[in-house]
Amino acid sequence: MDKESVSQVQEAINGSKSAFVAVIIKEKDTMYRIAISIVKSNEAAEDAIQEATLKAYENMKKLREPVFFRSWLIRILMNQCYQILRERKRVVHLDDWNSSKQSVMLSSNLELQEVLQELPEDYRIVIILFYLEQWKMKEITEATGLSLGTVKSRLHRARKALIPLLTDERKGCR
Repeated sequence: MDKESVSQVQEAINGSKSAFVAVIIKEKDTMYRIAISIVKSNEAAEDAIQEATLKAYENMKKLREPVFFRSWLIRILMNQCYQILRERKRVVHLDDWNSSKQSVMLSSNLELQEVLQELPEDYRIVIILFYLEQWKMKEITEATGLSLGTVKSRLHRARKALIPLLTDERKGCR
């Protein structure tokens, strides 16, 4: 995080609502991409983001180091997404499936998003954080709670899994 963001987070920790809103706005695109990659539904992603934002706001004073805000926030979001998945595990609604297909079209690179949806969730999250969000390995380990070795191995396996998917996509376009 840059110095301005860190100072805004510190202001939010100290109780500034406007500073909290400002840092959440900076992270909204990242939050959406992570949420949609996990829950695969616009509505569920928006619910997860809303709940994660509320939980982050309620617990801001518990954040000890402002520099870790991003990874802390994404961890809250991921936990909320997993909670949503647990709640709806028994029933898959057709509306959710259709909206997840439509949400992919919001990306500027539709083909990449479609290919990423083919990856297992564990691989998809680290690929999105590392390549699309350009997070450092340390940030990914903090956000996901995974060890550095696990993050590296998932990235390696995800790259290997992407090769045939990208090759199939290219063949289909010819």
